[in-house]
Amino acid sequence: MGIYTTLVRRDRGPGDDFWYQPAAGPVASKIDVDAESALTSSAVWAAVNIIAGTLGSLPLKLYRKTGPRSKEVARDHPTHRVVHRRPNGWQTAFEYREMTQGHVLTRGNGYSQIIRDQAGRLTDLVPLHPGRVKPKVKDGALVYEFHQTSGRLRTFPAEEILHLRGLSPNGIVGYSPITLARESIGLTLATERYGATFFGNDARPSGVLETPAKLDEKARKNLKESWTAAHSGANANTVAVLEQNLKWQTVGFSSEDSQFLETRQFQLAEVARWFNIPPHKIKDLLRATFTNIEQQNIEFVVDTIRPWAERWEQRYDISLLTEQEQDQGFFFKFSLEALLRGDSAARAAFF
Repeated sequence: MGIYTTLVRRDRGPGDDFWYQPAAGPVASKIDVDAESALTSSAVWAAVNIIAGTLGSLPLKLYRKTGPRSKEVARDHPTHRVVHRRPNGWQTAFEYREMTQGHVLTRGNGYSQIIRDQAGRLTDLVPLHPGRVKPKVKDGALVYEFHQTSGRLRTFPAEEILHLRGLSPNGIVGYSPITLARESIGLTLATERYGATFFGNDARPSGVLETPAKLDEKARKNLKESWTAAHSGANANTVAVLEQNLKWQTVGFSSEDSQFLETRQFQLAEVARWFNIPPHKIKDLLRATFTNIEQQNIEFVVDTIRPWAERWEQRYDISLLTEQEQDQGFFFKFSLEALLRGDSAARAAFF
């Protein structure tokens, strides 16, 4: 249990004084966008949740080839139990894969420590937060630096780390999708904040009071305070009585003037593009019809889930199996057939 305490339970997360963050420049919308704040957008949350949840729910098994076109599940292999049922002492296989896939979708990388017993058999996959792991090449070898909350820097050789990465510029680390999409996500968050502020102000834009009289600083302050007290909070939308030639002048744009609803709708499509999923998967049903929804579900499996499944399968093969085991015909495989059950033609062809 000591290693679990060191690597996981004491790793409190981004609240402490050390955190590797993906590089990001300023966002034009003036919104701070990172892996955590991006998930407060319902569209980003839905995209990450559907992909990570789908990968987590798919059966992933270790197989053994028994012939040119035949295979069997290698239930007697110790690695099968870890991957298929219990990757560590506190997570199910679904929870582990969902979490790791979520790390890759938001930060571009997912890391786990590979723990083996004295006989070299896999016993646990201990997740490491990607914000605390930094891959480096030292003396021609790839290593992983893991910064613990205690201040200790631990270095792992590549063979002790399961590293699932997304699209990569150098083959070592994956691009952070949130960092690349920060302008789009920043606009999404800014639009949501604008809407919250707009309706929090009873859908009334701000304005100015005009008077031909010259007011000193004290008079301006008193007028502002009295107006705010009379026409905000519980008194909002009450009738205003203007005296002494006071005039109210509206300042700003209405939600229609700023194309608020159109912007929000467009941002749903933007997020769907960044995560390569059909819009209806993040509950954007504007262009979904009864005739095309089946085809879009197939596209989700083929274009979105299958590439991620291939990444998982190949990474498990080379990181969890020895070369001898691979030569003996052992391999990992997701079962994607369950995702096609909604398509009648594909289901018939499969059976």
